[in-house]
Order: sequence, then structure tokens, then C-alpha cells
Amino acid sequence: MRNAGALLRRPTPPRPGPGPMAEGLLRALDVSVGRRVEGLLAGDFRSNLLGTGSELAMMRPYVAGDDVRRIDWNVTARTGEPHVRVDLAERVLVIGLDSMDCRLVERWCDEGRLPNIDALRRRSAEFALTNSLDSLPGAIWVELSTGRTAGHEGRYYVPAQLRTGEPYARPVRSDEVDTSKCFWTVAGQAGRRVVVFDVPERVPHRGLDGLQLFDWGGHDATWPTMSDPAPLADEIRAMFPPHPVPSCDVAQGGGRDEYLHLARALRAGVALRAEVAAHLLGRADWDLGVVCFIEVHCVGHQFWSFLTDAHPVRVDDPPREVADAIRDVYVATDAAIGCLVEQAGAQTTVVLLASHGFGAFVEGPQLLPELLVRLRVNPPPSPIATSLSRLPTGVRSVLRRVVPDSLRDRRNARSGAVPSVTLASPANRAAVLENNRCGAIRLNLRGREPHGSVAPGAEADALLDDIRAEIEALVDPSGERIATRVATARELFGPDHHADVPDLMVTFRQDLGP
Repeated sequence: MRNAGALLRRPTPPRPGPGPMAEGLLRALDVSVGRRVEGLLAGDFRSNLLGTGSELAMMRPYVAGDDVRRIDWNVTARTGEPHVRVDLAERVLVIGLDSMDCRLVERWCDEGRLPNIDALRRRSAEFALTNSLDSLPGAIWVELSTGRTAGHEGRYYVPAQLRTGEPYARPVRSDEVDTSKCFWTVAGQAGRRVVVFDVPERVPHRGLDGLQLFDWGGHDATWPTMSDPAPLADEIRAMFPPHPVPSCDVAQGGGRDEYLHLARALRAGVALRAEVAAHLLGRADWDLGVVCFIEVHCVGHQFWSFLTDAHPVRVDDPPREVADAIRDVYVATDAAIGCLVEQAGAQTTVVLLASHGFGAFVEGPQLLPELLVRLRVNPPPSPIATSLSRLPTGVRSVLRRVVPDSLRDRRNARSGAVPSVTLASPANRAAVLENNRCGAIRLNLRGREPHGSVAPGAEADALLDDIRAEIEALVDPSGERIATRVATARELFGPDHHADVPDLMVTFRQDLGP
């Protein structure tokens, strides 16, 4: 004990360490750093091999197939049930499933048709996200990519949206998309390397470390293919064939052969998308990967009537590949997910995002223009404009091809036809906006619109109350109300909502099909 005490009392040397080292030994410790240059990405990449994470994310009960080395024996002893440690992974892979219907996913997982999605479900936490389907349904991916409501982002109908200060609706331009709040932009600006592929209605954020490719193919690409770095798009075109479905609506109005071709092309599109995604993810040592499968959206649009007997539109005796097209595309997507997850590695956190699913088309919004006329909010339709609707079908088809969209929109507005998206005259005190399955009305507000005729404040509030009361009074032949909710932008999104959102939004019953 005296010797131990002596050791404890020994003073610390003024310069701790190994002492002087020979110059030759120091030079032997030099490390030569090589620089790898490959394709569009150049830099000193980290290893692609991932180890177990070091930061605890959570403890969860043991599931058959878990690595027994991950069992936490302290928690297991306290709870009496085996628990495994789940660390924060070194990287995250987000897989977006555009419009994939969760009801179908659950059914086909239970039937064993989607083994890869089912394996992820069984070993993961599931969350049902709130969304804008009952107010601004076209804003799903705006909200998923930013975490902000459409009421504060202001983008809800990219094909034709009315902007503050403009009298007519028009397509949203790519340079109007704010990418600064997208979660991959936030990650990239924090120093993470990102790979982002085909998130709907988004565009590249220039200057991030990584690869971004948008509008490569799928459900009616919004803008031309864009990428960052810019040469990436041309490189992908040179390496891979184009997506086999240039437009989702190629089978509309067609027959058996058109639907059969589309079903096969969508399955081929899933496989090709998986190849492109695997190539992009294999190009860089990424921290965050984002890949979206768009084919599940297109197949839902075009083949939903073959899936349910309740759908009012039926096709007699469809071939099996047509009748089972949705299931087959989901199965193909599941296989692609399995390949990407395997490529990402066991220590990658995988997030599946299924957006809003499908159902029969909901009617109701087409009643709103007539309602505004009957309330004397807007003038009656122009007799000259409405006379064009009585022309033979062939003549109208030719006119649709040769008359510019802007002129047709104005004619529609004057005739009272849907859509009547115009605030080009003070005589129109409100406009019905295109908003997918929900109704949307915007007042011609003074100081906000170029031809405003409704005073802000008491006059605007009273007009909204009158319109709301009339919509809530609409009933079907059985006397049941057809609108389930009528709400103002302030009620839904608060007083600081974006100026571009509609002033009034209407949710209709789901059984109001054609």
C-alpha cells in the first residue's frame, strides 16, 4: 500500500508523452492521400462500407431475424423481454411511392405478394401523416418534401394555378419552385452528400454536394428533365433508354390493346427506374438518398376501374394483365425496393413514404360556377360563348387542337363552363379554381387582384359567409348534404397563410362519383 501511495503522489511530468522522436520515425508516419475522380463527382470519398452506428436511436423488442449481437441485456433484464439496440444509421434512404394505396399494400402484404415492403413494415414504426387531401389535394408532395403545409407554401395545383396579382390561372414555372426548404436541401447545406431522383413537382437545388435528377419519367412529367450537376441528365440519356411511358394518358379512350400496352410499359418502367436509381446511388458515397416511384400513380389513374366492382366505369372481360395491372405494378415496385434496400446496406435507415392512395373520381366542384351565378356573385354566361358548346363533337375537337389554351380558358369562363378560373373583370366577384377533387373559390379582392371588386374586411367576410351557407345547403335527391366541410383559408391555415391559396375550400362526399 505504501508503494501505491507513492505512485499516486508522484507529480505529473511537465511535458507528458513519449518524449523526443527521431525524424526518420516521424517521416514513416506520413500518409499519402490519393484523390479519386469518377464521372461528375470528384472528391475524397469516405468508404462505402458501413459499420454499426454509434448513437442510440431507440430500444425495441427483438424480432425474429434480428442480429443477436444487438440485444441489449440490461433492458432485456429490466423488461423481461428481449430488446435490441437500434442506432442512428450512418445514412438514410427515403423511397417515395407516389399515390400508392396503403389499403392495397396491407392486403397484398398479408397475401405475401409484397415481401420486401412487408419485411420493412414488420421491423419498423408506422405513422399516419396528416395531409391536405381535404383542402388542397394537389400539394401532397410539396408538404412531404418540405414538412410545411400547402397553406404556407402556396403551391397546390402546378398545372394551372392562379397567382396573386394575375387574372388568369397558368402553369407554375420551374423557376418559381422554392427548393430551399426541401429536406434534402437542408441536409445538403449541412454538409451531407445527397442523391435525389424524381421527386414529383420538385426541381434541383443548385450547388448541393451530390446528384439530383428530376422529371426523368413517369406520371406526366411537370417540366423538362433537369439535373444538378447539369450534365447528369445527358449522361443518363446516353446510358439508359427513355422511360417507356411518355404520358400516363396514352390509353384513355382506347381499347384492349392500348390498356395492355400501358400495363406492360408501366412494369418495364419500374424496372428501368430501379436501374437508374441503382446507378445514381452507386455513383457516390451518399448520406441521404431519395428515390420516388411514379408508376404506381399512373397505374392507379388508368386501371382503378378494373380493380373494384363499385367503380361506375367498367370494361367487359379485360385480359388478366389489364385486370391485375395495379397489383402487378405494386409487385414490380416491391421487387425494386428490395434491390435498392440491399444495395444501400443493412445499416441504412429506410423510410417508405406512400402518399395519398386512390378512389373513384369525386364529383361536386363542377357545381360551384353555377352556384356563383345564381348567387349573383358572377354574371350569367355569355350566350355567344355557350353557343360554341353546341357545335358538333368533331368541330369542337378540331378547335381544341388549334385554339390556344388561354383563349379557350377565357371562353370557358364566359360560358360558365368548368373551369372558370378568371378574375379578369370586376364583374366577377369570385372565381372557381381548379383544385383536383376539392372545391376552391377565390374572391376578386381589391388590393390583391388587378381588377378587384370586393373590399377586404367586412364585405369580403360577408360574401364568404353567403357562399358558404349556399354550399352547405346543397343536397342530393335523398336530402343528404353533399359537402362535408366548407372552410376558409384562415380557418385551415391561420392568419399568416400564403396569399396564393384559395379563400374558401370545399370537401365533398366521397360517394359523389360520375
